[in-house]
Amino acid sequence: MSFGAEGQAWTVRDSQGALQALGVPAEDIESIIAHHHAADEKEFSLQHPPVQLRALNSLAKRILGLLGKVALLLLAISTLPEPANASEWSEAEQLFDQALAAPAGSDPAAALYAEAAHKFQAAAAAGQRPGAAWYNAGNAWFQTGALGRSIAAYRQARIYRPFDSMLLENLTAARALALNDVPKDSAVWFPSLWLKALLLVLCALLGATILIYLRYRGRAWSIACLVVLVLCGLTLRLLYVSVQMSGRQGVVIADSVLARKGPSYAYAAAFHEPLHDGVELTVQETRKEWGLVSLVDGRECWVPLSQVQLIH
Repeated sequence: MSFGAEGQAWTVRDSQGALQALGVPAEDIESIIAHHHAADEKEFSLQHPPVQLRALNSLAKRILGLLGKVALLLLAISTLPEPANASEWSEAEQLFDQALAAPAGSDPAAALYAEAAHKFQAAAAAGQRPGAAWYNAGNAWFQTGALGRSIAAYRQARIYRPFDSMLLENLTAARALALNDVPKDSAVWFPSLWLKALLLVLCALLGATILIYLRYRGRAWSIACLVVLVLCGLTLRLLYVSVQMSGRQGVVIADSVLARKGPSYAYAAAFHEPLHDGVELTVQETRKEWGLVSLVDGRECWVPLSQVQLIH
C-alpha cells in the first residue's frame, strides 16, 4: 500500500504515522519499523552486513541428497526384471537334476536336458538371473549334442558374464567340437539395460556437479563437470554400439543349412557344402524370413533365419 503518496518519498516515519492512524498495535508497529531499519541497513549502509548462506547451504545439501536418492531409485526400478514365473527356474533345475540321474547318453536324458535348456532360456528371457540362466542352458544343450545352441547360449551368457573363465572354457570346448572357424574378434558387449542405468546415474551426477559449480564457481568443479560429461558421452556411445550389435551376431542351430545366393529357396546354392551346426556368422541384411550373412572367412550367403539363433 502507498497510502496515497504516489510520486513522493515514503519514509519510516511516514509508515509509523500511517500505521498509528490505522490503529495497528504498538508491538506490531515496532516490529515493522525494525524490518524497515534492517532493510535500509542492508541496502544503503556503507558496510554491508555479510550475507548469511547457511540456510542456502543446507537447502543445497538437501537437494543434492534428494538427487542421489532419486538416481538410486530410478536405477533400482530400471534394473528390476520383468514379471516372471518363479517356477521356471526351479523347474529347470529339477529337470537338469533328473537328466543327471538318468543314464548318460540315453534318449530320456537328452530329452530332459533339452527341456531344462528351454526352461532356463525362458527364465533368462523373463529377466531371472539371465547370465546364469543362459550359462546353464548352454550346459544343457551341450549335453544333448546341440553344439550350435550351446554356443549361442554361451555367447549370450558372456554378455552378462564377460569375465567368467569357466564360461569361456565351455564355449571354447563347444567350438572345438563343432570344428568350425572361430571369429577372431568375437564381440562381447554389455546389456543395453546396464548401460541405460549407468547413463541415468551419470546424468544425475552431471546435474549435481553443475549445481555445485554454479554455487561455488571453483575450477575443480568445472573439471568435474567436464569429466562427468565425457563419461556420459562414452556411455552413450557404448549404448549405441550395443544396440547396433544386438541381433546381428548369430549361430547356425540346425544340423546342416544349404546357403543360397538369394533370399529364397528358388535361388541356387551358394556353396557346394552346407553350413553345419555351430557355424558363427554376422547378419548384414534381412528380407522377411531370410538373412544375408557373412561367415568368418568373409564369404556371404543367404540363409533362413529360422535355422539361426541370434545373439541379443
